Amino acid sequence: LKNICKRSDFEGWKHIIIFTFSLIGLGYLCAYFWGSWWFIIFYLAYCTMWGGSDAIWHECGHRTAFKSRKLNDFFYLIGSFMNNFEPVRWRWSHAMHHSYTGSLDPHDYETEDMIFTHHSLPRFLFIFVPGSNFFYLHKSLYVEIIKHALGIETKVMRDCIPEYKIKTCINSSRLFVLLWISIILLSMYLQSFLPIFLF
Repeated sequence: LKNICKRSDFEGWKHIIIFTFSLIGLGYLCAYFWGSWWFIIFYLAYCTMWGGSDAIWHECGHRTAFKSRKLNDFFYLIGSFMNNFEPVRWRWSHAMHHSYTGSLDPHDYETEDMIFTHHSLPRFLFIFVPGSNFFYLHKSLYVEIIKHALGIETKVMRDCIPEYKIKTCINSSRLFVLLWISIILLSMYLQSFLPIFLF
């Protein structure tokens, strides 16, 4: 267990390099086959690979992916953007989550969509239906980030983020919104939905 738990920059870089080149390769295939039925197959693979950024976000957030704190923090920011997890909010809410892991405590902001928080199995399964997120748009991370970017205090901000980190959270949220707008403008400029699909 001690050997497995040893932190290593080599292991961290190995994972990041394999992940990044796999994502770029699949992204290239998506662009190449854009407009054909083959796109769907490569896009599903691309999205599955993109989903792996959650592991990068999580391990770098716990500073276990690399030995170097700076590398962990750098890739934590990238993983945060890829998951639409504003990094300041999630640094503190995730710490709170580990204080209440597996509980239904209202301060645990990560158990909301878990099966034991739903009153019925059909309601839980509904979240896997494509497009069902539109019914919960008011609870989405996008709306939360936009609120933070506008300086609106949310419940998670009050409960989790220390006062001295709130301004950093607001600025980080503004950067996320700026990146989203840039991707939309790029799509408009290229007259293609591909950048939006890829990000």
